[in-house]
Amino acid sequence: MHKTKIFAEILSAVSYETDVPESLITSSDRTAEVVDARYLLVYFLARRGFYASTIAPFIKQRRRSVNHIISNFEGRLNHSPMMRVYFERLRARWGGAINV
Repeated sequence: MHKTKIFAEILSAVSYETDVPESLITSSDRTAEVVDARYLLVYFLARRGFYASTIAPFIKQRRRSVNHIISNFEGRLNHSPMMRVYFERLRARWGGAINV
């Protein structure tokens, strides 16, 4: 499967579960709900094998920002109860094969 198709699939799933529009997830919006959705998107893309340098253009961020999201994902997940719910739903969608 091509990178763009994988990205679109994961973006759509994250948007559906979080009820945040795809356009907001890939924007520079900094509201908590949008940032949580963006973190989930980046995390699942990284788990699918995407490098930060590949993810960055898709979400219109710098590679450094993507690396920050990846390295701080677990902390944000631990402090955001709804993000944990979304994470578990998304993980179950893909067979529960992804662990934090």
